Amino acid sequence: MGPHPGLWITKRATVSGLVVYDYEPQRAAFEQEFIPLAEAGDLVANEEMHEGLASAPEAFCRLMRGDNTGKVVVHVDS
Repeated sequence: MGPHPGLWITKRATVSGLVVYDYEPQRAAFEQEFIPLAEAGDLVANEEMHEGLASAPEAFCRLMRGDNTGKVVVHVDS
């Protein structure tokens, strides 16, 4: 489970995050703009495709270096 949270204090560590409900006030505006775009097929996910398991290490390194744009996918045939 990791170190006791009390130990974080001595290191001046902070923990932060978000909860989707933090954005509930913006939900209606988001849906009004997003849903028509999704229904029209105007949203496109950026994917960086790598072929074969042998390309996985380089794909992972690109991901860790931030050299990719969008989702990194390694396609492996069955």
